[in-house]
Amino acid sequence: MRDAIADLPSPDDLHTDFYDRTRMADWVNEYPGEVLWVRQQLGQTLAGWRPYGNWSHAPDDANSVYIIDETARLRDQTHPQDGMISIIDGITRLRSRLAAPGGIVRLTGLSGTGKTRLLEALFDPNIGEQPLDPSLAIYADIGHESPEPRPSQLATQLTAEGRRAILLMDNCPSATHDAIAQQCQSSPVLSLITVDLDIQDDITEGTDVFRLLNASESVIKGLLDQRYPALPEPVRWRIAVFSGGNARVALLIAHSVSPDTNLADLGNEGMFRRLFHQRNQADAGLLQAAEALALVYSFDGETLDSDQTEITLLAGLAGLDSRTLYRSVAELKRRDIIQCRGRWRAILPQPLANWLAKRALENQPALGIADRFWSYGNPRLLRSFAHRLSYLHDSPEARRIAEAWLSATGPLVRLREIASSSIDPRHDLIEYMAAVNPTAVLSAFDQFTMNASLDELGPQSCWHCKPWVFLLRKIAWFPELFQTAVRVLVRFVWAGRDTHGALTNANQLEELFWLRLSGTKADASQRLAALEELLFSADEPAQELGMIALRGMLRSGYFSGSVDCGFGGYPIDEGWQPADATERRDWYLGALAIAKRLAFADSPRRAEARKAIADHFRDLWCFEALFDELEALAQEINAQDYWPEGWLAVRHTIALDADRMDATLLDRLRKLEERLVPTDRWARFRAYVMQPLHKILDTEHGDDADGYAQASEAAVEEARQLGREIAETQDFPASVWNDLFSPAAHQASWVGEGYAEAVAAISEGWASLVERYGASKQDSRNSALMGGFLRKSAEMDRTSVERFLDEAVSDPVLGPVFPFLQLQAGIEGGAVRRLIESAEGGLAQPRAYWGLVFGRTTENIPAEDLARLILSIASSTDGLAIAGNILCHHFRHKHEDELSWDTSLLECGRKLLREHPLDQQDDTAIYHLTEIAKVCLPGEEGVQDAHQASRRILEMTTDRYRDWRTLRPLVSILLELHPLTVLDCWLGGRDDPRWLQWMSSSGHLDRNNPLSKVPTAILLDWAHAAPETRFPRLATVVTAFEKVDGIANFSQTTLSLLQEAPDRSAVLEALAPQFRPNSFGSRADLLEERRSLILPFLDDEDVWVAGAALEIERTLQDEIAFEREREGNRDERFE
Repeated sequence: MRDAIADLPSPDDLHTDFYDRTRMADWVNEYPGEVLWVRQQLGQTLAGWRPYGNWSHAPDDANSVYIIDETARLRDQTHPQDGMISIIDGITRLRSRLAAPGGIVRLTGLSGTGKTRLLEALFDPNIGEQPLDPSLAIYADIGHESPEPRPSQLATQLTAEGRRAILLMDNCPSATHDAIAQQCQSSPVLSLITVDLDIQDDITEGTDVFRLLNASESVIKGLLDQRYPALPEPVRWRIAVFSGGNARVALLIAHSVSPDTNLADLGNEGMFRRLFHQRNQADAGLLQAAEALALVYSFDGETLDSDQTEITLLAGLAGLDSRTLYRSVAELKRRDIIQCRGRWRAILPQPLANWLAKRALENQPALGIADRFWSYGNPRLLRSFAHRLSYLHDSPEARRIAEAWLSATGPLVRLREIASSSIDPRHDLIEYMAAVNPTAVLSAFDQFTMNASLDELGPQSCWHCKPWVFLLRKIAWFPELFQTAVRVLVRFVWAGRDTHGALTNANQLEELFWLRLSGTKADASQRLAALEELLFSADEPAQELGMIALRGMLRSGYFSGSVDCGFGGYPIDEGWQPADATERRDWYLGALAIAKRLAFADSPRRAEARKAIADHFRDLWCFEALFDELEALAQEINAQDYWPEGWLAVRHTIALDADRMDATLLDRLRKLEERLVPTDRWARFRAYVMQPLHKILDTEHGDDADGYAQASEAAVEEARQLGREIAETQDFPASVWNDLFSPAAHQASWVGEGYAEAVAAISEGWASLVERYGASKQDSRNSALMGGFLRKSAEMDRTSVERFLDEAVSDPVLGPVFPFLQLQAGIEGGAVRRLIESAEGGLAQPRAYWGLVFGRTTENIPAEDLARLILSIASSTDGLAIAGNILCHHFRHKHEDELSWDTSLLECGRKLLREHPLDQQDDTAIYHLTEIAKVCLPGEEGVQDAHQASRRILEMTTDRYRDWRTLRPLVSILLELHPLTVLDCWLGGRDDPRWLQWMSSSGHLDRNNPLSKVPTAILLDWAHAAPETRFPRLATVVTAFEKVDGIANFSQTTLSLLQEAPDRSAVLEALAPQFRPNSFGSRADLLEERRSLILPFLDDEDVWVAGAALEIERTLQDEIAFEREREGNRDERFE
């Protein structure tokens, strides 16, 4: 050895020694665990005894990292005062007990809680501190193999030889533990930890007993991530939830997952016996009781003083009396099969409960059981029964119950009746039955929607419209039900328009046609078939929603859906997705083929189909590589009819992706762009006038403001040039003129400018435009072309334009759009006169004056004329809102050097405040009124109007019970400008308690109370004018409490009232209602917090104050007790 290292630098610094077999054997013999390992390697193992290793039989390829549970789930039963402790703390305690000889530990817990894995963690150096030495570990699983030598013999031998060891005995009965524990306690070299299901509370003398409870869902999910990474994540989460924290149950379910699997089913008789019987003798009576109890998701296990209790019905189903069933509940609780939350009981984990429920339905007539629940008259228990059934879709009996309930004579078939009520409990039952028998529920929905009107399916009549849409989305997960589910979903989505006409649930339909995160197992062919059925239907709603579905199928990225994978026990995941690139390509080729077919069809959706192809061109080219198909399709469409959207899509793709595109593909794309460039006048018109400007802009020059502006001006100039060509040739077809006067003519205004520049005579050009405008569709006219013509003409011949406008103001065709035309020509000459004439004439609707709001338009209009104009607009139907908007923006755009406003405008503003309805809950309108009030109500001139506004608010809220929260900005400014006037109006002389009751309700005193803006000094001055009534009234409506550094206290205003009031007890009594919080969180905690504030007043020297405080304090105590009980009942329920 020395010769071998002689040539190394400084060989004398290296220590060498020789271990022969004798020395190696002597070293190994000092560590019993290593002895077992050596024997194992030599094939000479001791029967049943194993060294430190994979005792929990985790698969060889599984990640061996121990998953730390952050929740407290270990109980040190030797020190019960410590309550539950975390796994890390528990490992530390177990190591401490076992590190020294004589340490005896008993670890108990239900099968599947991870006891054996916890034994391994005690020796893991990566977990916590001071791990046990694995060379000392000697492990035996007594429940599966009889070890030789026997445990007592091995303990005697190790003690005699003085060899330190830690004995670990799994599945060790109590008697065996007691016997071996006596030996280890007196041994100077042994420690012992035994593991079993034993759940008795008896603690063997000298033994530290630990109880391991079920793991948290996150730990089970982590375990499944390690062992079954191929399972969809939503399925892993659902298994974790169903397992109830039992790792063995979770792994058992995960091992057998298939499309037909019930994730909530135990599926294994052996596991059932381990969980239910444990080490006890089989008890048929207890099993019978458990089956009946498992029929419901949870039950009231304490109420026994009535013949209608939940226990009574369940006992009847079990063939037992209530007292006997109660004793069975107690026994099941001792076995940790039943868990308690307050008075509620539930059998857990759910797979065990579902296994028992199936047996109950098999052992008795299932329909008879269902009838018992219906006739018992306990809605909560019936709902809980339905909840249990929702996890039994693989039970023929449960499915028959669902069929019966949804049959022609069943209680759930009247969907129209259920839909019309927001509180009908049958709605929940339908959702549960859908998970049991989705086919039956879908059939019921199909019949209902076919015979219902749109109104009956819409949110105004169908209270459950949105949840039923979500339910249909879940039913669509099944491939065999997909097409019908889509058909029914289309009816609900079409009926679900909001007040603005938007299809609020359309995304639920679109996502079903996504490549990923669709939430359906329907494959590409099924979805293409459903898409064709929609798009080529004679039904217009189906066609429109079919376009939404088509866009969904063409989408190739940014999938972020709203899939809810919770649906009974089904293994719902994010849905079908392509297995390889070929399936992915086939998906988009199929969708593109349908889009192409529609793009060439004689269909009103043809233009939409072409636009959809263009909108998805870039993704399909860059990410899906459909080069040949897109290139050919683009040229086919363009050959039939110029395709401006396609040209813009190609330009967009080049602009964004040229830098990272293959040179050959980029060359193909540039050549395609050249073929699609608009060349003739008609194509240029379609490209530059009928497309939105932002899509036209050359994105290659849009990286900076100058480039963007240049591109914008170039596009605008192209539109102007088209206008010039129209004026010069006059040969554009009638269809072009119709398009120019349609809302789709985005650049029509610039066309109008070009037309004005090139027309031979402005008067003739204007007359021609007026004639063509009058011939266009009245309900969809767009006057932008006319406006552009006037704008440009005004620069060249103002006199003629003035004449045109004088004629237009009363013209039956141009009068409705006159305000727009006048603003395009500028506020010059007779503009103000004509606008007033227009407003007073009434041809133009108020919204036509919208342009007066923007860009300092009204700045140069004389004040008296502007006031007259605004009031004229206000006098028309629905004109107050736009009038207020115009005046508000006029005030906001004033110059900084303007210190005052003309009286005519101030009076105009006050008139608008007087006339504007305050009960139209419109935030924007109230904002405008608030801004007007800031300018028009200060000073003595505004007192009367402030009083009138206050009076109107008072009447609105008390006589019509309107909610005034949107009025808060206006109320705040009224209080800021004229606090005494408002207080006199609201609190000064009213004896009507409704006003005070209203002001002190709805929670607005806790948050954003307008009175908080009024200085306390002003409030006190006002109160002192009539102290007997005003102090208590103020106490009713001011914000009573505030928090400083998170600690509740009386507000400064409240303290001032309590200090200065002549009758402090009256103030305290008036404050009493505000002790009841209107906020989120625990009401009991908030009441407790506020109760502490009243305690100092109990000893007040004023006996009346002390008496009022005592009454409040007693009331609060009663309410706290009530809230604690209510919160307990709510938090302790299982469902």
